[in-house]
Amino acid sequence: MHTRCPCCRTTFRVSEGQLAAAGGKVRCGACQTAFDGRAQLLVATRVPTPTTRGVDDLGIGTRTYVPRSTLSTIGWTLLNLALIVTLAGQYAYHHRAALAAQPALRPGVELLCRVARCDLPPWRDLTAFELTSRNVQSHPKFDRVLLLDATFVNRSARPQPYPDLLVTFLDSAERAVARRRFSPADYLPAPPTTPLTAGAEAHVVLEILDPGDRALGYEFTFM
Repeated sequence: MHTRCPCCRTTFRVSEGQLAAAGGKVRCGACQTAFDGRAQLLVATRVPTPTTRGVDDLGIGTRTYVPRSTLSTIGWTLLNLALIVTLAGQYAYHHRAALAAQPALRPGVELLCRVARCDLPPWRDLTAFELTSRNVQSHPKFDRVLLLDATFVNRSARPQPYPDLLVTFLDSAERAVARRRFSPADYLPAPPTTPLTAGAEAHVVLEILDPGDRALGYEFTFM
């Protein structure tokens, strides 16, 4: 059964035993008004309000329980997810160059930059360049000049810019005697305007001053 305070309209759950013990009198736990509980009984068995108050035999209200809204929980969850995605996107944007250098992350960073309209440095993987031939000989026309001829291949699955070449001459103890770095404009017939496509070869021709009799070997390094 339920009864209602005629003063503040607060609804209480009561039993016949409680009413009988108190002579039908109920004291409102909200406004402390004493009233005839039987006269204020509600016909409906279900209280339309989302919360109810229980009463003891003295008519004192118990603590109210308010159920948590499912929609509120879903809303906060979605808001937190949106915040996480936003922070992750900001991190990826500001560190896009370093992230794009990793093969596994490159496709995702490229997609991000298409959406955000940002630029990425060209794909570079120096370990994918393979030297397939090389030869150093005396220049047929000039004294104390060497003619260097070499070929390398881009083994990467992606096009990438032509690398710089570091040519190092070594003595018998494999110590550097002479070293020089060459850009693509130095070893190609003309400065390249497009990257070296995947699987393509590049032919290197260089004229280098002879470092002398101490130079017994040489090596190439892509940079």
